[in-house]
Amino acid sequence: MDDAPVSDGEAPHHDAWTDGDTLAYLQWSDAFVPRRQEIAQMVAALVQCIAGARCVVVDLGGGDGWLVEAVLRAHAGMSAVVIDDSPAMRAAADARLGPFGARAAVRAGNLREPAGWLADCGTVHCFVSCLALHHLRPAERRGLYAALAESPVPGGGLLVADTGRVDGPEVAHCWGRLWDEAVATQSATRTGTPAAWDAFRALRWNSYAHGFDPGEWPLTAGEDAALMRDAGFPSADAVWSFAGHYLVAGYR
Repeated sequence: MDDAPVSDGEAPHHDAWTDGDTLAYLQWSDAFVPRRQEIAQMVAALVQCIAGARCVVVDLGGGDGWLVEAVLRAHAGMSAVVIDDSPAMRAAADARLGPFGARAAVRAGNLREPAGWLADCGTVHCFVSCLALHHLRPAERRGLYAALAESPVPGGGLLVADTGRVDGPEVAHCWGRLWDEAVATQSATRTGTPAAWDAFRALRWNSYAHGFDPGEWPLTAGEDAALMRDAGFPSADAVWSFAGHYLVAGYR
């Protein structure tokens, strides 16, 4: 690969998430998300450490349910709820999680309005999220965290994996290169073809090469951890990072 980021397709970066983005995500997310399997393994392990082997997990903006699937496969005593406001994502999650029967549920919910769905989740021991919350403004994320912190379960946790904000062009260049390389490798190993890598470039998905959309508000891992602490998860810190993506664990 060349020295400069090569995610150089022609599709323009746009202002907000579209139905086309949803379709692309559903088709290619196993290749587009850098080290996705590693994220899933970390989240599954941390849920057990924070909440125990028999607990209820809620995935915020859980999309097609891939993260919940990983958690439920790892821990037979857990059950989970996927919250997402996209009908297409929920349909995909229903199909993916069907084999788990009553251990998995999929529900509609807007993360900007947690009061509309949070009470229906019942007792929740740990909240998780992957690559969803940067679509919330910082004040909206702060409000969501505050609502989650009101869960009555002692010792509850919040695990957030997301795309991080970067200020300097040198770091952005580095993160962009690492993301490009990860997608190219994952495309070859998981699909057996460069199709996912070609789509990643054509869609200009790499935010560190092409910039974030106006409808995205990424934070640094440190900023995210500070929001968690302020909201009521006093122990919060970054536990993993790669190519600008991070995982922050908060718990009480």
